[in-house]
Amino acid sequence: LIMSTRRASTQGNGAVLLPKVLLSIVLLSIAVQQHSKWVTRTFADVHSVIDHQQPALPATAGFKHALPLAWWSAAAGTKRQQKRKGEVLELFPASGISSDTPSVVIIPGNPGIPHFYCNFGKQVQESYYEKQGVEPAVYILGYANFVSETARAQEVASIDDEASSFSDALEIIAARHKEGGMVLVGHSIGAWCALRLIQQKCLGQTHLRKLVLAAPYLQFDASGKQATLRSLFQRALFRPVVTLVSSFAVMLPSWIQQLVAPLVGGVRTQAATEALLGTFFRQEHHLESMVYMALTEFELLDVSRSTNGFTLLESMLPLPSCPPVLALFADHDVWAGAEHARCVKRMFADASFTGGSPQAVVKDLGAVSHSFVLVPEESRRVADIIATHDFETRPQHEAIEPTPRNRCSLRAATC
Repeated sequence: LIMSTRRASTQGNGAVLLPKVLLSIVLLSIAVQQHSKWVTRTFADVHSVIDHQQPALPATAGFKHALPLAWWSAAAGTKRQQKRKGEVLELFPASGISSDTPSVVIIPGNPGIPHFYCNFGKQVQESYYEKQGVEPAVYILGYANFVSETARAQEVASIDDEASSFSDALEIIAARHKEGGMVLVGHSIGAWCALRLIQQKCLGQTHLRKLVLAAPYLQFDASGKQATLRSLFQRALFRPVVTLVSSFAVMLPSWIQQLVAPLVGGVRTQAATEALLGTFFRQEHHLESMVYMALTEFELLDVSRSTNGFTLLESMLPLPSCPPVLALFADHDVWAGAEHARCVKRMFADASFTGGSPQAVVKDLGAVSHSFVLVPEESRRVADIIATHDFETRPQHEAIEPTPRNRCSLRAATC
């Protein structure tokens, strides 16, 4: 089509051929969507005996999946509970857990697929053992938008709905680790989710030992890449493009998907590639969820909104209940740039001066990418910083006896 258009343009027939080209593209888009729907119906017929409230990735390497998270939203003017759930993955020490076992809970960024964080979670556990001589239980929370086979039967959940859905799982995890306490790690928009949960008092009586904001996306930038993305995502014509690209990715032969996935996703490990193939290249709703959940992020994090992350953080710091905070910023980060780091440093300094949280610290990650969890050497650096800082700032009376280390086990939470 492109070659025909170019030839017609050189011959002066471009104006005549252009409508035909556009019509061909539209018809091709419709054909791809119809074929995709046929494939989906066929899959549903063949697997009719399977519970379709299943995770996007199959259980591998000892993984088992639980789907415990439900969220609430307004529909037709009344509130009703949506049967949409996220998932929780957990990494237990081989010695098991008890009430005094410390816990680390990770809230991912967008896309909120917990499998992308498994390597990072394991590195966190290893770093804690190296620095403190103890293995924590590590939990990774998954977003409902990126889990179930039938997720697109309903609208995309907003980031606020997703944040609220974590409260039940966090309450159960906190009950398991009453004495050991919890270190809550929020990455990117996950950092905003953590602040939102604290603001809404969703953590209850949780012994929150530390809040880690890793490359936190806290406020929408009205200039640059973020503004461009918002403008693009809001265009009416962009929705069919997203649908077409999603359908095309799913329909590609597997050998082409294997070649394309690392290039498109920027992943470097086989595990991350498999996670990408099992989500974006298997189910169409993942790309849609990433795009349309991002739109709700841009709205809630706008500087004019009281829900933007800087406002949430500023209101939390003076409170007596504010936990120690560690904020990690990387160089040249589009989503959590140098201006974000300077603003957070000023907030921490003001809070310390006025008697607020005295343990609010900003650390520089250096040349680390925003999606550091996909780069093993970068995720190891971040894990080491978190474990070291937690060890150095832990009150003396909370010192934990070292425990012998055996082989780890990774399985899904039952909470």
